[in-house]
Amino acid sequence: MALNGKFKPALTCLFRMHLIALVISVGNATVCDLTDYSLIDELEVGINITTLISGFILFFLHLKPFTKISYYFSLYAALSVAVIFGLIFRGMLGAMILSIALLPVIPDEQQYENKEFIISSPFQGFLGMCCPYQLKEKKLGIFEKEHEVFQVEGEIDFDSIVIEQSATTVEIIYSTSWDGNNRIMKAFRR
Repeated sequence: MALNGKFKPALTCLFRMHLIALVISVGNATVCDLTDYSLIDELEVGINITTLISGFILFFLHLKPFTKISYYFSLYAALSVAVIFGLIFRGMLGAMILSIALLPVIPDEQQYENKEFIISSPFQGFLGMCCPYQLKEKKLGIFEKEHEVFQVEGEIDFDSIVIEQSATTVEIIYSTSWDGNNRIMKAFRR
């Protein structure tokens, strides 16, 4: 560690916390890519923010002497600089920078929730299409099973939504806010 003396135990703790959060974050992303299961969005965002903030702090604590680990922590400083540039340069360039820099951190926008299911709008960046939704099934309190993303013509009226389930399918009966006609979306359980 860069600083010696009475701060060494605190720095070691921060370094370990960063590594644990990084391992959990990378493990969750890997499991999510290989299967349909992941941590719930709130927990995933908390772990990602912990990784980013601890990496940013550790960058400044490892500046002198500049070692190989300093290169790794400089990624977190570069990400922070990219976010600041994105906020300063408004418009298309700023939106593009922010979309790329904040992609791992921004959670899906939760639109509807009941005891067993969540319907959310996946984050697609600043040029995303209108009205994609994803059905997520709650599992064991801290996990969720992601079903496929479905596209809707117009926004769903969540006051009229009905979710029915069987052993093999989950059926969503909804109406859109612009025409009021009922539509059905079936998600097959895998």
